[in-house]
Amino acid sequence: MTARPSLADAAALVSEEAVTRLRARPGFRAAVERYTLETLNHSRGLDPAGRWMLADLGRTAIYITVVILDALPDGASAAAIAAISKDTGATSRGRVAQFIRFAQDAGEIGVPPGSEHWTRRRLILRTAFAERLRERAMVEARAIARIAPEVSSLADKLKDDPTYRRLLLMSAMLMPQDPYAEIPGAMMFFLHRECGMRILQHLMLDQAQDRGRMLDSAPLSRNQLSQTYGVSRAHINRLFADAEAQGLVRLPTPRRVEFTPALSDDYELTLARVFQRYHAAYLATLATEPPAGG
Repeated sequence: MTARPSLADAAALVSEEAVTRLRARPGFRAAVERYTLETLNHSRGLDPAGRWMLADLGRTAIYITVVILDALPDGASAAAIAAISKDTGATSRGRVAQFIRFAQDAGEIGVPPGSEHWTRRRLILRTAFAERLRERAMVEARAIARIAPEVSSLADKLKDDPTYRRLLLMSAMLMPQDPYAEIPGAMMFFLHRECGMRILQHLMLDQAQDRGRMLDSAPLSRNQLSQTYGVSRAHINRLFADAEAQGLVRLPTPRRVEFTPALSDDYELTLARVFQRYHAAYLATLATEPPAGG
């Protein structure tokens, strides 16, 4: 890689060959665990509105779409958000409407008066709405810098609005046409369940350090998970019963979960692809940084 990263350097990171190389690196598991710990801590520190809006794959996809569109000249409107969500298959029009209603009621998003139908008016975002995503990007940049030190300078630079807007645009440019085609089916099961991915991450961190696989087995406290992530005990029970029925986990006792090798492999592959997408977006942001004094 050149001293100053280039857009070509960034694009090269999203290949499957680069993903395979990352998975083979000795420090990969430690980097995943650190990334998981820091992103979970950030999620737990969110206010109730933030936790609801970022609780699952569909809501998170809507949230990110809103912030990216807001950085563009035309801004974010309900119609534009719904159209993008439909094109990517991220979520349904009904869930977009539900998200916007929730955000309006929580004072996170406003719809200005105007002659156009409200769905075509540019939404007004509360400052805290965009800041949640900025804070998460800074956490992720610091975590990924442990295995990609060339992006270590970016986290602090994201405090500057122009740099943050460039990151949003670079992320959008590097996003595949069908972002969910890269996510194995086993992971989609957890990503589509409310707090499903956070629960899986929580359990990953509770495993023995000397385990052979990324996901092996972990103690299972349904009450603790319910209290920590704000979902019902019934939701936890359904999550694990359905996961066992689909052959993703085994439940030898009510207080222990064993992950299948296939789920572990899919989890590791998904995290490697996530790392590479973020790494690529960070490099592209640094590559397009204006010259000092320019």
